[in-house]
Amino acid sequence: MVRRDVPEVARLHYRLLPGLLTDLGPGVISYFYKTALEIPGTHGWVAADEQQRVVGFAFASERGADLYGQIFRRRPVQGIGCLAAGFFLKPVAFVRTAWWFLKGRPADLDFEAPELIYLAVDPAGRGGGSAAHLVKQAYESFRDKGSARLQLSVADDNVPVQRFFETLGAECVGTYEEGGIRRKRYAFRYENQTGQRPS
Repeated sequence: MVRRDVPEVARLHYRLLPGLLTDLGPGVISYFYKTALEIPGTHGWVAADEQQRVVGFAFASERGADLYGQIFRRRPVQGIGCLAAGFFLKPVAFVRTAWWFLKGRPADLDFEAPELIYLAVDPAGRGGGSAAHLVKQAYESFRDKGSARLQLSVADDNVPVQRFFETLGAECVGTYEEGGIRRKRYAFRYENQTGQRPS
């Protein structure tokens, strides 16, 4: 993923990924990706169709737990402007954001390991292996950097996506709540190469 991919990635994110960024609107999503791509240790991959249109993407960070803070500190004025616009358009997003900052994440789960933060593929482009290929790129990138594991979260009620990651070799390591959404935490462990891995 490069900066010129951000508009298409942001449109896909807004259309396909419910959550806090989507609640805050397209401006915040674009701000997130543009700024995150400038931060060392963040990586993005895209899948494109025959016309070179982005039909899917994966986004990961070596320090997923602190990525949002790093983004905000990098461009605080722009971040405040985007958040204010998002809160104006959708006031409930303010409550979710405040809850997210105040509650934090559970201490019994590891949020310091590299994290696959977002994965989305347009429904029209599914079934051809794009999602598995994007996960494989993320998996190999962090494995090659010497990480012990790559982690990710899936909404507790999103059973098809949980099964997808499990078929690729991810193991559930716990559950937690974030922004009012119950989530399962998964990990690909590199030190245990006995299971199936993304291919």
